[in-house]
Order: sequence, then structure tokens, then C-alpha cells
Amino acid sequence: MTEIQKRAAPIRLVATDLDGTLFATASELTPRTARAVAAIRARGIYFTICSGRSWYELDDLPRRLGLTEPVICRNGAEIVDPADGRTLFRRLIPPEEGTAFLRYCVEEDIDFCLTTADTACYPPGSVFEQFFGPADVPPAPDRPRVFLAGPDTRFGEMEQYKIILWKKQPRYGLARAFLEKCSGIRTEAASSALEDLVSSQAGKDRGLEWVAGALGLGRENCCAFGDYANDIPMLRYAGLSFAMDNAAPAVKEAADFVAPSNGEDGVAQVLEALFGV
Repeated sequence: MTEIQKRAAPIRLVATDLDGTLFATASELTPRTARAVAAIRARGIYFTICSGRSWYELDDLPRRLGLTEPVICRNGAEIVDPADGRTLFRRLIPPEEGTAFLRYCVEEDIDFCLTTADTACYPPGSVFEQFFGPADVPPAPDRPRVFLAGPDTRFGEMEQYKIILWKKQPRYGLARAFLEKCSGIRTEAASSALEDLVSSQAGKDRGLEWVAGALGLGRENCCAFGDYANDIPMLRYAGLSFAMDNAAPAVKEAADFVAPSNGEDGVAQVLEALFGV
């Protein structure tokens, strides 16, 4: 028995990031990966998604995977029952700090997008229109209702799940300086261009801890896969962790082992080896 197989013995829950990890390309779930997930679940191993995406952005992926386990969304700020889309757990950004930051962004012409349970809010001319669509388009199952933010927007009356910043804007440094004063807001690098802001009580590690607890498990029973900086807390929490070969050096350092790249069905390869499926 290899060292990895010994470490895998107590594993009862597998959690994985999506983009750059489970997906081979943008939103592509390969047949091999789908078969591997189905095979470990048939053997009694729980499986869940741990993503920065909102529930509506997952489309029909939980159904295609046959998931019944709680799904971790918005970097751990929300956990959803895949059976009916019901929120089981949430950690909102503290309204005082979130509202102060959002008002500052409006005043200083800083681009952002605030997401609530079912809406997205950004200023006129925002780069986020390319992600969520224009404000005059009706909502759909895979996109929220969109409206424009301005000086009169009542941010304090909104449930602030996540704020997204565009890191390539000229005034990004002003936003970062303001956030240094916000102890209740946790910043998570989502990509080279995007930064997610969530409650300091959220995070992928907190989300995985909650799901494990709901299933009667501990961290030693968890296995996690990731590829980006926002996955590091989850990788460090899990009893067994894998960074993808396409991950940055810091992510690989945080993980126990390195899996083949997402383009090589790395998650599937590891699951097949660990559980003999």
C-alpha cells in the first residue's frame, strides 16, 4: 500500500473546486470524471463541490453528478441543498462594513459587483456586464436579476453574500486600501483578474468544515482538490489534499500531493487510484 493510499483510508468525503480543477476546460465535465465521481459515490464516499460560483451559476452540474450532499457556493458564504436549492447555511458580509465599502466604491468610481441571493448589482458601464448581462434583460434560471448601483442604492437593506472586484482597474489600489480597515471582510483571489470579498466567517475551509460536520465527519475524513489561491484554506483544512499540476507554486506547497492537471482528468485519475474504481 502506498503512502497516499494509507492516507486515503479514513476518507469519507471528497470536495473539489471546479474551474481549473474538476473541469477540463471552461465548464466541461468529461465522461471519465463523471464516471469516477459516480463510482466513489456508489462505494459510499460522499462528494461535493466547493466553488466560488453562486448556486445559479452551477447550472445543472449537481444534477448531472447526482449529488445529494450539500454544495458549497460563493467561497463558503453559502451552502445549498441540491435537492431543492434551499440555503442550509450562510455567512453574509457584515452590513455596516459592506455598505461603507460599497458606498466608497460608488463615490470613487471603483468597479464592483455585489451579489445577493438572486440579484447582481454593479455601476453603469461595469465590466461585470459581460459576466451577468445587462440590467434590462429579464432574469433566467442561470443568471440573476441585474440592476445598476448608484448614490441612492440602499446597500444596507441588501443581503450581501459576495462582492467581486475587477483587479485590473486603475483604482483597484484604493479599494484594497479601504479593505485593510474591514476586519469583517475576507478577500479571496478568484483569478488573475477577479477578487472575491466574503464574510471573514466564510471561506472554502469553513464551508468544508460545515458539510463534514453535517455528515458526522471530521477533517481527517476529508479529501480536497484545488488549483487557485482561494483553495488554499480548504487544502490545509482537509486531512488529505491535492493541488492540480496546473496550480501555482503556493497552492502546491499548501497541498499534501500534486495531482495531474485538470486537462488530464487529474481529479478522476486520483479518485480511481485512491478508491480502486
